[in-house]
Amino acid sequence: MLSKMVLVGNKRLERLMTDLLDADALDEQIVEEREQIAYFFQDLQERKSLLEFHKKLQNEVLRKKFQKQVTQLEKYSKLKSSERKVKKLIHDFNSKIESEKIESSHQEVTQAMLDGSFVQLKGRLFFPVKGKVITQFGKKFDSQLKLNVFKKGIEIAPVDSKAKVKAVFGGKIVFSGNLPHYGRVAIVDHGANYYTLSAHMGELLIKEGEIVLPGQELGLVNKNGTPFYFEVRSKNVAVNPLKWLEF
Repeated sequence: MLSKMVLVGNKRLERLMTDLLDADALDEQIVEEREQIAYFFQDLQERKSLLEFHKKLQNEVLRKKFQKQVTQLEKYSKLKSSERKVKKLIHDFNSKIESEKIESSHQEVTQAMLDGSFVQLKGRLFFPVKGKVITQFGKKFDSQLKLNVFKKGIEIAPVDSKAKVKAVFGGKIVFSGNLPHYGRVAIVDHGANYYTLSAHMGELLIKEGEIVLPGQELGLVNKNGTPFYFEVRSKNVAVNPLKWLEF
């Protein structure tokens, strides 16, 4: 009976020992798992910190790049502003030079008018427009009117419908406008009581009171084919233009 009780007790003791061993193993497993969780948590924290660091670094780089772009844009803007200033300075300088040239040229034209230089160039003035003389100065028989008429100027058929009419010599525009039977007319005072009249033009490019230079455009010929008309007058007396123009 006693031996049987001892045997039962031993079995219980063995079960308890086994349970204790299992409990110890479970504790070790729990500790190990806690350590792993702590490790993973720490690793996660490190990854999070690293991610924040990279994000901060990226933002800093972006800010630097943005600031660099802003700086470059400011430099570009300043450069363009300087270029505009230089352009304006040169434009103003050129305008001043051109204005001085025009003023000087106008003074030369005015002096030439006072000196009567127009007379000195008789026979050497260039044609006011390129073309063929179709009606000459002097007495002519008008087949339409059946009368003898006196032509005070010459008619020129332009070689080009877009031909430009030019001043044969420098002077002052004393009339620019329309006249009956003459159409669009420009009269230039060349000084010493000499005048040239350009008529039957399609368009006028000058205004009354302007000083014109030799060769300056007065207007355009008439596109409808009307011949260009030209006179030279001395003290309001018409003279033969062909004696003044150079062929």
